[in-house]
Amino acid sequence: MLLPLAGMAQEQQAQPQAQQNQQAPAGQAHHRMHKRHQRRMAMMAQKLNLTDQQKQQMQQLRQQNKEQAKTIRNDSSLSDADKKAKLKALHQQSHEQMMGLLTPEQKQQFEQMKQEHQKNKSN
Repeated sequence: MLLPLAGMAQEQQAQPQAQQNQQAPAGQAHHRMHKRHQRRMAMMAQKLNLTDQQKQQMQQLRQQNKEQAKTIRNDSSLSDADKKAKLKALHQQSHEQMMGLLTPEQKQQFEQMKQEHQKNKSN
């Protein structure tokens, strides 16, 4: 899915904040994480030059994914390993759906962003 890859440039900046988040109450940490996610998505949308329709479709997919993930996490009949496997499959499915919304040029740009992120991550 695009979500974890969207914060490429800001991930390094988030490192000091992560330490602060460990000391903050869970609600505050969640709020900061949500705001950081929103900034990452806006940055990705800008860099990929997404159309308004693409932005709307991606938002709908993210909302559906969020609801499905919550259902999986709250399913007491699943073991932790089963939940992890289902969430991983959901993540992969969501990524494929979002990639399907991109034009060939946007996919190429995204792959370049992904490679740059991986290069920066290894440094």
